[in-house]
Amino acid sequence: AVDATPSGVPTKGFEHTVQKGEYLGTIISAYNEALKEKGVTKKITQSMVEKANPGLNPNKMAIGSKIFIPDPSQE
Repeated sequence: AVDATPSGVPTKGFEHTVQKGEYLGTIISAYNEALKEKGVTKKITQSMVEKANPGLNPNKMAIGSKIFIPDPSQE
């Protein structure tokens, strides 16, 4: 398995489709909660998500757009 592309963007993680009423913070919290239940102790941070999604504006995420949530165990 490859950990990262040459640009340093993580390749392992989850593709998330933005739903109505979702915010980046709530999406990250939900993934962290799910990972915690699986025994993952590392947390996803907003800066990790922003780094994995160049050009992402956390305040203007379009409904239906896809964002990449990196797997924190890859850090």
